[in-house]
Amino acid sequence: FNYSLLPVGFHRRALMTSLNENNVEVLWYPSEVWYRLNLNSGTWQHKIDNTDLTEEDYIRVVSSFRDINV
Repeated sequence: FNYSLLPVGFHRRALMTSLNENNVEVLWYPSEVWYRLNLNSGTWQHKIDNTDLTEEDYIRVVSSFRDINV
């Protein structure tokens, strides 16, 4: 997903299981940084170092996205 806002996480177990079983990689690029969806936890991780996207990081991403798209 490019230049779009997505939820901070996904928690529909059936969806995550299906994506995982089919080896799907979900990437999110809201602005300058790439994130990868961890299909086990349903949370976003920084693509480079695999650290979890914190609530504070997510708020910053949303703010930055809105600044770019004003």
